[in-house]
Order: sequence, then C-alpha cells, then structure tokens
Amino acid sequence: MTPEGFCERYWAPLAELGVIESSYPEQVEQSRTALSLQRDVVLGQHKMFLLQAAIHGLEDRLRFIDTEEQKRDCTRDAEQRLVLNVVKLTIHILPTLLI
Repeated sequence: MTPEGFCERYWAPLAELGVIESSYPEQVEQSRTALSLQRDVVLGQHKMFLLQAAIHGLEDRLRFIDTEEQKRDCTRDAEQRLVLNVVKLTIHILPTLLI
C-alpha cells in the first residue's frame, strides 16, 4: 500500500488521532506513534507494509465509524436469528406432525 492510499483510506481514524495536515509519509509516521504500531508498520521509499493486526485494528475503527456498516451488521444479525428461530421451531414441531 502506498502512504497516500493509507492516508486516504484511513483519514477518519487518523483525523480522530489528530494526524492531519502533513505529507503522507509524515502522517504514516505520526499514526505509527499514535497507535503504538512501531513494529507493525514499516514505511519504505514508495510503499508501506502493515502487519495483519494493524490492518484489523484500523479496519475495526472504520467499521465503528461507518454507521451504514453497523446497520448492515444489525440487519444481518437479525436475519441470522430469524433463521435460527425458524430452524428451532421446525425441529420442535416436525416430530408432532409426523405422528
């Protein structure tokens, strides 16, 4: 990932941390410090590399901020609960129908 891509994708969590208004490599360095990711983020000449744990932490922050994603998660959870309830009901009713 390029430093520019990183800063554009994670601009909201970085802004919450006060990492704004500097060059992309400087923002990456500031975010490393702010998030205590010195070992998880490596900045090269043209690209940066993140360990999976760092990516998950940043993506979790994005999902937390994204209210639309939260709504989709709630809807998906409700649908899964509904399917489970139908399956449980079927398991309990089916034996009585077979008698």
